[in-house]
Order: sequence, then C-alpha cells, then structure tokens
Amino acid sequence: MMMETDKIKNIKFTVLGAGRSGIGISKLLKKSGALVLLSDSSKKEVLLYLNEQVLMDFGIEYELGGNSDRIFNAEYIITSPGIAPGSDVLVKAKAKGIKIVSEVEAASWFCNVPIIAITGTNGKTTTTELTGTMLRDSGFDVHVCGNVGLAFSEIIPDLKSDSIVVLEVSSFQLEFTDTFRPMVSAILNITSDHIDWHGSLGLYAEAKYKVNKNQKDDDLIIINYDDITLKNRVSIFNATVGTFSVNSPSDDFKYETYTDNDSVCYKHDTEEVIINKEEIFLRGTHNVMNSMAAIMAVKKFGVSNDSIKKTLMNFKGVEHRIETVRELEGVKYYNDSKATNYDSLYVALESFKCNIILIMGGKKGVNNFEIVDPLIKERVKFICAIGQSREAISEHYKDTVMVKMFDEFSDAVKHAKNIAKPGDFVLFSPGYKSFDMFQNFEHRGEVFKQIVNEL
Repeated sequence: MMMETDKIKNIKFTVLGAGRSGIGISKLLKKSGALVLLSDSSKKEVLLYLNEQVLMDFGIEYELGGNSDRIFNAEYIITSPGIAPGSDVLVKAKAKGIKIVSEVEAASWFCNVPIIAITGTNGKTTTTELTGTMLRDSGFDVHVCGNVGLAFSEIIPDLKSDSIVVLEVSSFQLEFTDTFRPMVSAILNITSDHIDWHGSLGLYAEAKYKVNKNQKDDDLIIINYDDITLKNRVSIFNATVGTFSVNSPSDDFKYETYTDNDSVCYKHDTEEVIINKEEIFLRGTHNVMNSMAAIMAVKKFGVSNDSIKKTLMNFKGVEHRIETVRELEGVKYYNDSKATNYDSLYVALESFKCNIILIMGGKKGVNNFEIVDPLIKERVKFICAIGQSREAISEHYKDTVMVKMFDEFSDAVKHAKNIAKPGDFVLFSPGYKSFDMFQNFEHRGEVFKQIVNEL
C-alpha cells in the first residue's frame, strides 16, 4: 500500500548514503514531519553534495564516517544504490523487520503528476533525455531526473499540476520499489549487467520488471520487441503493451513503432510516417531504437509528428555516449565513456562502418569478446588497450588486429592521434567499468575530452 504523505509525521526513517538522492529524500521527509537520520560510511571530505549547514537548517540528524547501530532505530530504511541487497546492513535490517525502500519509491509518494519511467541495460540516458526534450519542445513542463542529473526527490518541490516527470531508473533503484507506479514505463533491453550486485541475471531482470509491477490497464508499458527476453515475456506484463522494433509491425499490439525501409513509423489504428532514419541526428541503429521508444512515450501525451521530427533532427545526444569531441586534421574523435560493458561497446562500433581506431579497456571484468569480435574484425584498424583489462584485450585480439598496450591513458590517446589518417574515427569506448583509473565514467570521459582538446 502506498505511503500517504500526510501520515509520515513522526515516522522514523534512516537514509543510507549522503549523495544527491539521499540528501534530497531526507529533506522531503523532514519537511513532511518525519524523524530522519542520514547516515553515510564515507568521510565528509569525499561527499560532493554534502552541505552540513543545509542539513542543520532542515533539522536533519546525520552521521558520517561510519554507520552506527542508530540506523536500525527506524521503521523504514531508504537505501543507496551503492548498497547491494545481500550486504550485512540490509540483511540485518530485514531481519529486524525494517521496511527497505529506494529513493525512487519514497519520492514517488510525493509525486501526483504523470511519470514516464525508462529502464533497460543500455540506452536509458539517451532515451530519457530525448523523451524529455520531445515533450519540452512541444510545450510541456517537463522534469528529467532519476539516474541522470537531478534526483527524483530533488524535483518534487518544483512540480506543477500540469508537469510531467521523465525518470531514468536503474535496476538498483527498482529493486527496492513497492508501490511505484508510472503512467508510462519503458524497458529498452535486458542483457547481462550488474550481476555481482543482484546475484544473477534472473534477479537483475526481475528488478527491471518492477517498473511495470503496479501499472494498470490504462497505463502503457513500452518494450523492445527485438529483445528475445522481453518478447517472450510480453503476455504477462501489466498495462497496455506497446512495442518498438527495427522489423515490420507484428499487428498484435495497439501501439507499435517500427522501421519500414528507411522510414520510422508509428501505428495506432493507422500508420504514420514520423521521419526518415537518415534525418535523425544521432548515429547508429541503437539510436533509431531509442528514438522509437521515445516516440511512443510522447505519443501518449499527444505530441505531434512534426514536433517529434524536429526534435529528432536537432537532438545532439548526451554527454559521454558516442559524443562528438572534435575533428582534427580530418580525424573525428568520439567520447563513449559511458560504455561500461560489451553490449554498449557493440552499439558504438555498429555506429561506424570502418576505419575505427579503438581505445578500450578498464577495470577487470567479464571479457565478453564474442559479442564484438565480428565488428572488431570488420571495422577496427587498431586497438589501444588500457586499464586492468589491457593484457586480456591484447592477448585476445593480437592475431585479429594491431594492438598496443598503454599504462597511461594520455599515451593511448596521443598514439591514436599519431597513427590516424584523414577519414579515420578515434573512438573511446572502453567496454569496462572505470574504477581502476577513474572516479566514474563521467570523470573518465572528461579526462578523455581534455586530452583530445589539447592535442
């Protein structure tokens, strides 16, 4: 049952994690009269969003540098995405009968406007930002938040009666939802990721499916009909199902977006041609897929085809996702630091026909070489291997393409510049997580862009 916000007063909440979402939900709860303890095991020097004066002004109790047993003196724990379900603190809390929820769940208690919630292994950020831009270009009051930019709880005070929330939600955030109900949900794809956090691919997928758990018949769930996992599950989703696919329409669903030769089409009773694929500014088949998901989401709110087309022709994409950095001496440089797995690396490689100088590598992880082997062989002329995974990359590809290992990231970028010819593409698409050399993928991408712009 959904928490009624007028009944939150004097209820005890512990919020784990003093990041953006933890601070945001602490302020919302405290403003509603809850008793809040904000606890973070990190020292305050590394907490980027912490402002102790703000916490004191709100009357929020907090502890830093460790979690004391006070955290268990609560009816609810709002957990951070960084804390896995099997962690000692959550196992102990569950044993004590404490209800564990995510910031997305708790923030949704305060949200009385339509929510478009977008999840999936890859493409979430681009699709979320594109959906928000389509709505904004059409005149709606839109708030894009969640796993991108502002936390969900941060935008709640700014909502108006006619606002729309476009929310990127990760499996971490969905894992601990209970009553969360978006008007529109979208699952873009399901592939292996974050298995160490969830425990198995099955549990990871089940977390994603929670975006649809509480939807009703008049809500809409949008799924990738080319994803076999989602296609096989289509009959058991709640809500009205809409599909998107690069193939012909199946005619089995009330709403469909698909490609017909070079056209992107939308069907609801009648077929409507939205745009030619070549007119979409963003490169790659994956971005045609992202565009189709966004089209269906905004059609629910009556956005016109002309407005959608204009947005698709002008939307430049998101930072760190096949982001154009510069062109130098006839060579184009692209930052795809957000590619933290091989599925993301695949869609980046698929966006360029040939002449790729690939900079890849990062924290040791699963080496799913088979996913990208054909594209590496067909389209890549040289690999600059970096990070903990550089030796595995070099060993695997040494007989397929020229490979060189680098201890320093800057040396890899400079070498790519030195060997590149006019018409080549220098693509930084790591395929691995960033934590061996960088704070996060954003930091990694910023460093790459700085190096490139100084060449």
